[in-house]
Amino acid sequence: MTFARRLSAILPWLTLAIGLASCAEPGARESRANNFDLLGTDDPKTPKRNFNPDDWQRALALDRGSLPSIENLPKGQVQAYIVTGDVRRTGTDSNHLVERGETFSDGETITTAPGANTLLVFSNGETVKANEKTQFEISIYRQEPFDEATLGTYLRLSKDPSKSVTLLHLRYGTLQGEMKKISSAASSIFGIKTPVGYFWIKGVFILEVGCDEAGRIDHVFESCVTGSNQLTPTREPPKTDDTPGPGAIFVPMGGQFRCRLDPATGKILELTVMGPDAR
Repeated sequence: MTFARRLSAILPWLTLAIGLASCAEPGARESRANNFDLLGTDDPKTPKRNFNPDDWQRALALDRGSLPSIENLPKGQVQAYIVTGDVRRTGTDSNHLVERGETFSDGETITTAPGANTLLVFSNGETVKANEKTQFEISIYRQEPFDEATLGTYLRLSKDPSKSVTLLHLRYGTLQGEMKKISSAASSIFGIKTPVGYFWIKGVFILEVGCDEAGRIDHVFESCVTGSNQLTPTREPPKTDDTPGPGAIFVPMGGQFRCRLDPATGKILELTVMGPDAR
C-alpha cells in the first residue's frame, strides 16, 4: 500500500493531504524493508544536512535528560476508536485482542498483526494510528483533569484542554497521526522513543522503525507532514515549539529524517535530514 493510501486511511477528517508531495515515493511495505531509499531520487534544490553518526551515538548512550514531573498528574485515557484485524494489548493485567471502543491507560503495549491496524484517540484529542506489523508501548500518558462538560471529550475537543505528558515507545512498525492540538501554553508534550532517539512531535507525522528480512532493525524514517518535529539523543524535551533543544535535530514541515543502522549491531551508520530549512 502506498504512503498516500495509508495516510488517507486514518480518517477522512484527518488533514494529512498537506505536504504529501514531499513524502516518500510510493512502494510496497515489504520492499521498503530492504530498500532504504525511502525518499526516492535526491533533489539538489532541497536543503540537506548530514549528521555525524559517531557523535550522535555517543550522545544517545548518555541518555542524560529527563521528562517533566508527572507525580501529580493522573493517568489519561486512550480509546480504540477504530480496530481492523487482530490488534492485541498486553500489560500488567491484560493480554487480549482489542475491541472497538475499548479504553486503557499507560503501561499497555499494542501489537498489530499482518493486515491489521488501529486508530487510537487520546483524551487530549490527539490521534495515533498503528499500521500493520507494528508494536509500541504507551509508556507514559498523564493529563490534568479538565471540565469535559465545557470543553468536550476526545474527538469533540477543539484545543488542548489541559497539561499532558505523553511518551510512546515504537519498537517496530509504523505510527502516523495528528498532534495539532498539543500546546506549549498548556505545557503539553508528545514524544516517541525510537532506537535512534526521542521524537518530540507537534503536527502531522509518519514514523517508521523498519526491519530487514531477519526481523532486525535497519532503519528509522520520519516525515513531518505539518507542524515541526525534533529529535534528541536524550529524553530532554524541546525548549519551545520551533526551537531545537540541546543537541536536537530539527525536522521542519515538509521535511524528512532518515537513519540507517547496522542490523547486526544496531550501530548508527547514517543520519540525514532533508527538506526546507534542514538543520
